[in-house]
Amino acid sequence: MKSRIKSSARLFLRRYHALRQERYYKRLLRLNGIPNSCVQGESEWCEKWAALGMKANPVYYRLFSRYIGNNPDIVPEDVCHDVIENVLNPMRYAKFYADKNVFDLLMPDGYLAKTLLRKMNGAYYDAGYRRLCVDEKALQAVLAGSGTDKIIVKPSVDGSSGMSVRCFVKEHGTWNEYGGGDELTLQYLEDNYGRDFIVQEFLCQHEAINHFCKTSVNTLRLTLYRSVKNDECVVPSAIMRIGNDGSVVDNAHAGGGYVGIDVDSGELKHEVLDQYGRRRRRFNGVDFAEQQRIPYELWVKVVQFAKSVGERVPHHRLLALDLMIDVTGCPRLVEFNVEYYGMWLFQFTVGPAFGEYTDEIIDYCKSRLDALEYQMFF
Repeated sequence: MKSRIKSSARLFLRRYHALRQERYYKRLLRLNGIPNSCVQGESEWCEKWAALGMKANPVYYRLFSRYIGNNPDIVPEDVCHDVIENVLNPMRYAKFYADKNVFDLLMPDGYLAKTLLRKMNGAYYDAGYRRLCVDEKALQAVLAGSGTDKIIVKPSVDGSSGMSVRCFVKEHGTWNEYGGGDELTLQYLEDNYGRDFIVQEFLCQHEAINHFCKTSVNTLRLTLYRSVKNDECVVPSAIMRIGNDGSVVDNAHAGGGYVGIDVDSGELKHEVLDQYGRRRRRFNGVDFAEQQRIPYELWVKVVQFAKSVGERVPHHRLLALDLMIDVTGCPRLVEFNVEYYGMWLFQFTVGPAFGEYTDEIIDYCKSRLDALEYQMFF
């Protein structure tokens, strides 16, 4: 009986996800003037992904093949979310790793921005996870002793696409939201961030990245895959997110753009895209038709740093890493995600999200389909 209930619930969720995603992707086809009709290589693509126990919806292939060519390795989003993620990243561990307040426990000193204050499950703690009693006076003392005049406040759980990430600057003895806005007080934190959030120093970015958008931290989103064959951490795909001038966040859902990165060289592709896949050659006054790049010596550091992060998350094999390069040229971890891997960012820009590791991932997940229901919590 328990097995049948789980099986029925899983089938319902798959159908729900598939229907929701189909509607969204049909909208993307319309917005970009792409016919929702059969294209070359579609039947072979459907056959390939059927190995994972789901009928792949050709809407994904019809969309992304217009950007990266007719490639059978294009990853269908519903299969990725409902099968691949649940095999590579067992859900029984996901909620722990999804809490940004535990990152300091996992990573060495210097990997992350300095934490000033954290709230976890309704209780306040300092950077070293020591319990604090916080009133308005105590909050202002923490901020005054931070040694910085610019900070970031963000949710530590259930945050996505830059939602509720706010920057505050110290002006005339008070902390106010960047660009004009609310004053940072304890009541403000309680009203807007609830039981789980983190307050950190603002990391200034390297000059090689800063010119793309000076008001936001332009993060590097890398796919980090820990191979099922030898446990080697690799980076199959990468993009850079760029904020819209004047914005503090760089997410496409908040008006920013993103551009593909050649993993081998650090060179940027020649188009910036928005969340709907609409392309442009100029963004924030930068001409991407001319070759833009992340300096190779910095890019090598980024890739090695990404691999070292993956080695410190032992329960999961597929991470979406958000990194930045600070003013000294050192990579820093902004956050990593073990849920809702955004394959679409890469497949609008650089190629299939898993690159040369696609078949390896399919074969591994196929061999574990029978155990999948035990990895899914409802």
